[in-house]
Amino acid sequence: MGSGRGYLQDLVEDDTGLDLSPSVARRYYKKFVAGSATALPFPDNTFDAIWTVWGLEHIPEPEKTMREMRRVLKPGGKLFLMAAWNCKPWLADGFTVRPYSDFNWKGKLVKASLLLRDTAYLQTTYLRPTRFLRHLHYRSTPLHCNKLKPNYAVYWQPDSDAAIDIDGYEAYLWHRAQGDQCLNCGGAWEEMTNATGALILQVNQ
Repeated sequence: MGSGRGYLQDLVEDDTGLDLSPSVARRYYKKFVAGSATALPFPDNTFDAIWTVWGLEHIPEPEKTMREMRRVLKPGGKLFLMAAWNCKPWLADGFTVRPYSDFNWKGKLVKASLLLRDTAYLQTTYLRPTRFLRHLHYRSTPLHCNKLKPNYAVYWQPDSDAAIDIDGYEAYLWHRAQGDQCLNCGGAWEEMTNATGALILQVNQ
């Protein structure tokens, strides 16, 4: 899903690439389908495995996408979910890469505060005490994420065009609430603190 130019199409023999842009079809020598991740153009129980790499953060409705991926996976199918977790809201304006001269006085204050804001953001993301509360109530709540304003006009830096800020732990909790199993998670404390890389999940339907 979100297969782009098809760099990963040789990972398996029977590969089907999906991307929103039909123009990338010329890059494929295996099957390619143009379509939306929120309405996958495949029947139920089609695939043994799905992987998506650095795609979820660009989808404004991630919960729809995750439901669709579960729908088209066979029972017991595997999902490799790798996203740019925790995209910061200031990426869209390129604050970390643009010079101070690009900004008015308000923008200069924002840029000057980034180190402090970055530290606070990391503390609330990876050490957030709310994770414990979310762990207790994950079965009764929808997927938690923050909407961002993606910048599609100027690519200042990676994830300037991110549509959401989602924590990997929230994705883990959502799948756990569906009855799925994380295959690369450790003990409870590791699950509570890490969830920053790829999630490898077995979908149980």
